[in-house]
Amino acid sequence: MIKIYKYFLIFVSVILCFSGNTQTFTMTSGGNASSCTGTILDPGGTGNYASNANVTYTICPSTPGSFVTLTFTSFNLESNFDYLKIYAGTGTGGALLGNYTGANIPASITSSATNGCLTLVFTSDGSVVYTGFAATISCTTSGGGGGGGSTGCTNTTSWGTATAPTTNTTTTISSCNYQTEYSTINSVVAGKTYTLNSSCGGFVTIHSGTFNGPIVASGNAPLTWTAATSGTFFVSWNTNSSCGTATNCCTTTIACTNCSSGGGGGGGCVSLNGNSNCNAADPFCSTSGLNFCNTTNVASLGSGGAYGCLFSTPNPSFFYLNIGTSGSIT
Repeated sequence: MIKIYKYFLIFVSVILCFSGNTQTFTMTSGGNASSCTGTILDPGGTGNYASNANVTYTICPSTPGSFVTLTFTSFNLESNFDYLKIYAGTGTGGALLGNYTGANIPASITSSATNGCLTLVFTSDGSVVYTGFAATISCTTSGGGGGGGSTGCTNTTSWGTATAPTTNTTTTISSCNYQTEYSTINSVVAGKTYTLNSSCGGFVTIHSGTFNGPIVASGNAPLTWTAATSGTFFVSWNTNSSCGTATNCCTTTIACTNCSSGGGGGGGCVSLNGNSNCNAADPFCSTSGLNFCNTTNVASLGSGGAYGCLFSTPNPSFFYLNIGTSGSIT
């Protein structure tokens, strides 16, 4: 009984010693860690982070030839004011793999640098602080990136939703997208080619599945992309390919470049005469159907007067009715 008791104590001691090897790293300016286990915390540690923070921290693999992976377990930053950027390699000269703000938990991220390291840059503004983030550290034998596929940006704040157009028209996603946000595009059809644009220009990144899912296309605005699969896609808007940000209102749009023309009667929005004024009216009775083409940029006719009880006449289309027999209408 005495020997069993001693062995039991030794066994417990070994377990406790092994558990104690898991480390917790808190970001400090210019700090670094070499580990394939443990947890990384924002500069505030287990409490709130401080205002006016600007902290850079590098994590490298403790196992040669491997690549560091961060798996976030919590994330809570002041949206559009406080940020966590993650770069591949040592320092900020490598590829920007992620640019995060807000309260959405980012997807796991793996270094794509040859040395397997990740560099984290945490910044906060002069007011309002939150709990920050926590992520577990692990290592893998193959390099990754910010969600796989093409390189690009991943914003975490949602603004603007649109249904992908089914005709050769342009649909407005939002009249005020910041270049810190992502938009949701529903009902994308495989094989269709779409053009995504922003009045502010900048850089466009398209994710599939979720806002931080695999990147299927990226490039400067306007970005033209052919969908390989149908479904919902998420578009991050940034100022440049380094995932720069700005908080000016930008009008964002999506257009389909190889969809049908659409319009009434199945004949497409092709007007015989233009139907934007009385002299260019189209026939009301036509084998091609009625084509209401003038949805934008046609001058209003005002209200009342010759138009009776109409309160407004935005973007009018003009049609005439052919009369079989001339004479007075009674």
